Amino acid sequence: MRYLVTGASGFIGSALVRALLKNGNDVRALDNESRGSRHRLRDVESQIVWMDGDVRPTDETVALSIPDPLNPRYSYGGGKIISELLTLNYGRKKLQRAVIFRPHNVYGPDMGWEHVIPQLTLRMHKLCQKTKGTVVLPIEGTGEETRAFVFIDDLIAELMKVMEKGEHLGIYNIGTEDEMSIKQLAEEIARFFGRDVRIASRELKPGGTLRRCPSIKRIRDLGYAPTVSLKQGLAATIPWYLANADKNPARTS
Repeated sequence: MRYLVTGASGFIGSALVRALLKNGNDVRALDNESRGSRHRLRDVESQIVWMDGDVRPTDETVALSIPDPLNPRYSYGGGKIISELLTLNYGRKKLQRAVIFRPHNVYGPDMGWEHVIPQLTLRMHKLCQKTKGTVVLPIEGTGEETRAFVFIDDLIAELMKVMEKGEHLGIYNIGTEDEMSIKQLAEEIARFFGRDVRIASRELKPGGTLRRCPSIKRIRDLGYAPTVSLKQGLAATIPWYLANADKNPARTS
């Protein structure tokens, strides 16, 4: 048999590689050594095909799909898919240059109200006014769901690079690879208020995304890397929402 072992340079992965080789199998070992180390496979390196890669960040070649066309949550993604198809197929014949960018979890002051950062901020603020000590913060999901947030200034700088250097019919993720859980985000927001937080999980709505983290290798190849940390971005974003909380049409509870 031929096997692909992801995370092959890790503690368990390297042991699995050896076991597969011992049983006479062909092995391709994929890892980026972010946690493992290739030295674990040094004694069998000549017997494997090494592939430098990471299965976690989503890149621009991942298949586009709508899991449930009856769920209105996916209408946003559906609209993006249609726009990309029109751009690529019309642009291929009719335009001298067409470039697609995909923004991932952009945040900043005045980003709107139906997003996780403003919602957690306003809930935290309200709970801090009512209680002392550790804040019990209700959220959708377990808190282990992940996102990779990019500040608006970084997004615009990256977009300018795409506009300047992006190739015709090229597709570019714009964001960061600093993946974090919603629980970690809540803790970071709580620190702004000088409080500790405990997550009270609730059921995740149908269509809720468990994980989102883009690969930004293509945008890096254009000569850009994000510069604004989440802490810096939140320091600019949270005060805006506190100062403008009365403008929230939903009056987030």
